[in-house]
Amino acid sequence: MGDFNDILYKEEKEGGIMRTEASMSMFRDFVKNCGTLDMGFSGAPFTRWNKRSRKDAIKARLDRVICDLQWSLTFHRATCFHLEMVGADHCPLFLDTRKNKILSIEHGNRVWQVGESRVEVEVLRYFNELFSANIVCHPDKATQSVDHRVTDEMNRQLTRAVTSEEVKRAMFKMLADIFPGPDGMTVLFSSFLAYCF
Repeated sequence: MGDFNDILYKEEKEGGIMRTEASMSMFRDFVKNCGTLDMGFSGAPFTRWNKRSRKDAIKARLDRVICDLQWSLTFHRATCFHLEMVGADHCPLFLDTRKNKILSIEHGNRVWQVGESRVEVEVLRYFNELFSANIVCHPDKATQSVDHRVTDEMNRQLTRAVTSEEVKRAMFKMLADIFPGPDGMTVLFSSFLAYCF
């Protein structure tokens, strides 16, 4: 599973210079000679996009899962999903090696729905009904029995400006390899910057 930086068929590329059959033969031979096969996918047809506008856009299926026959038979329900491309020029792959599958489900009126498409319809119906119910919320009633415990002094402490020293202390207490924000910098790198400046 990964970025093979090549395509197997010309349909796996859109835009840019068209590939010849001969230019794809080395990758096809590699897959064949290793005794493997492309697992296929579910989702968008391309896994890489050069992030350019329409006329200059190049999209290709460079990322894939290849497996041998034994693995394919062992995990015959496995599916490779092309997830949404967010922030990067490649989309992440998700390999679901599920062994179980819901083949039937009981409807609320005690009627069984059998078959993948009927199960899907019933699940969607159930959750649409569940999450589209008109729920009346009265926050005042919910909080009227809760004592107001924040004093004026506590409120001043909670709303005061944060000092740079407090930020540094908090940063150094965090795990070094997590990403606290959308900038993609780890805590270790951010802490280094905070220490330097």
